[in-house]
Amino acid sequence: MKLDDDDSLDALMLRTAMPPPSGFAQRVMARLPSHAPRATSHTSAWSRLRKTSATLALTASALAGFSQVLTYVFGMWLATSTG
Repeated sequence: MKLDDDDSLDALMLRTAMPPPSGFAQRVMARLPSHAPRATSHTSAWSRLRKTSATLALTASALAGFSQVLTYVFGMWLATSTG
């Protein structure tokens, strides 16, 4: 790839990046909130209820989809077998 010396974007690409100021990483990490959520060993009743309801919803939707497939297959069989 040939860079054009007259193009301002190419000139910017040729320049080296400025190094970050000293202590930049420490200042950024110091500003992060210390009350970030942490993994807990115990599950609350709400999280168990949420997981159970999600499992039930996925199961119900899978059964509904499977029943649609069976209805389609049965309809095709019925239409082709009657002659």
